[in-house]
Amino acid sequence: MSAFHNAEPRTREQRLQTKETVEKTMLKARRGNYHKYEEAGNPLVPEPTSPLYAAEANRFNRDAAGEIRDEKLAALRRQQVTQ
Repeated sequence: MSAFHNAEPRTREQRLQTKETVEKTMLKARRGNYHKYEEAGNPLVPEPTSPLYAAEANRFNRDAAGEIRDEKLAALRRQQVTQ
């Protein structure tokens, strides 16, 4: 008889299974008259229908000072044309 207890090593999935993840999977899978679980996604990324949403290409193309300058120049040109 051996004095050692040889146990099979756990897989990565088994090691990552915590009580919290088990409860979350159970809540996702429950049926009946319960509220249907919907994945929330990333709360920091706004929805495309939201007014806060900006496409990645336009996120950093904001130059408020440049826009104000262009508006002032356009107003100055209109004023010079009318004089």
